Amino acid sequence: MRQRFFQPVISLLFAALLMTGCGGKGSVKPLSITLDSIVIDTTATLEKGDVCKVHLKLHLFKGPHAAALNDSLLRMGLLQPDYMALSYEPINPRTALPAFVRRLVEEQAAVFKRIRSREADTQPLRYELSCETKVLAGAGDGVIYIVRTRTADSTGEPLTWTVVRNITPKGHWIRLDEVYDAKDRERLPGEILTQLADDLQLDDTTAVRKAGYFVGINAYATDNFMLFDDSIRFVYVPGEIAPKAVNITLDR
Repeated sequence: MRQRFFQPVISLLFAALLMTGCGGKGSVKPLSITLDSIVIDTTATLEKGDVCKVHLKLHLFKGPHAAALNDSLLRMGLLQPDYMALSYEPINPRTALPAFVRRLVEEQAAVFKRIRSREADTQPLRYELSCETKVLAGAGDGVIYIVRTRTADSTGEPLTWTVVRNITPKGHWIRLDEVYDAKDRERLPGEILTQLADDLQLDDTTAVRKAGYFVGINAYATDNFMLFDDSIRFVYVPGEIAPKAVNITLDR
């Protein structure tokens, strides 16, 4: 198989300034962690005019503990496919991210080849992956790391979703059971339904399901959330509790 790759365009932006982010409902405070960013753009032209295009624009951590922080960050399942989670070697973003792109292109080329083995007359195939990040100030000295991912191919509508991780300055990923104890977690579904009914301007929680939310399933608190000093925002991806993405914010 002949492959022609446009050399990945990689740029590193070294930003020594502390960025600012939303600290909750209307408040703004500086980030506790200094950031860099890396941008990778790759277009691979494969057999029969097939194309795989990858765009990554990711924030990285900078400072004396950057190596450990970035290693931890890239093991949190933020990029899909999650090639890095099972690696036993230290992860350096400057080598791991280009390697991620190369592997994705190779696997997509194999997918295209399988499709063509069944459908010889298929028109040129295309796959695109775009990941961009945003970092906000979170609860205490933590930060909220947000990844917005978009995929598109030759077969249907693009898919877009958001993944969130709440991270301490030492690189610890804060889980929901660290924010609420077991008793408090039991009351969250009811509070989420009540808040959603209020957001939708519905009379009661029964009307929430009639409006197309949590249909056929119990309400629940997703592990995908943004943790602020005064509130928590649950981020549901498209198709999870409704056809479109839904954000529900509760006071803390």
